[in-house]
Amino acid sequence: AAATTVTSSTSSAVGGGPLVEMRVLAASFGPASLWRGAPALIGAAPFQNALLMAGYGAGRRWSSGNDEARQDRLPAVFVGGCVGGLLQCLVASPAELYKVRKQVLDLIGGEGQQLVRPKITSGMGATMLRDGLPHGVWFASYEWCKAYLSDAANGESQASGDGGDQSMVVPLLSGAFAASVAWGVGYPFDLIKASIRSFTPLPPVFAFKLDI
Repeated sequence: AAATTVTSSTSSAVGGGPLVEMRVLAASFGPASLWRGAPALIGAAPFQNALLMAGYGAGRRWSSGNDEARQDRLPAVFVGGCVGGLLQCLVASPAELYKVRKQVLDLIGGEGQQLVRPKITSGMGATMLRDGLPHGVWFASYEWCKAYLSDAANGESQASGDGGDQSMVVPLLSGAFAASVAWGVGYPFDLIKASIRSFTPLPPVFAFKLDI
């Protein structure tokens, strides 16, 4: 009965948007269902970000030969981001998989037992591709954009005789630019990861391509 309720409820909300789906889930399973799987991500976040920043610093130092003058160069920043992105996958990948299991399998009840449950390491390779290279791209893009916009802003300030402080617009635009570029690079790997972790068997023709 529970499985039937979920199927009919969620299917009726497909065209209703996220707010309608939230109301359907809350009405069917209670408000707490909206936070299914959240403890995994919240609990993993401190360790994930610690590994990211520790790896970022270590990668920058290693790639620059511990030369402080070279650590701010884009190649060192890029390598640092890649190292940090790869390290944080050790925590992020299992946490994301557990979150998806709680969000999906717990809601569909008995039907979930008939679906393929991937191993806790399933999709780790795709997650490392999604988070490794794109994190390097993110850090490098952010630093490049920030330097470019800062130089442009300083040039305008000098031309007008105003030596004002750096505007908050610079880091905001730099972060937006970096995120867009990084997701443009990493999204195909995220799609592969989602396919690997899907709870239904893949067609044989695709299985060998996505089993990483």
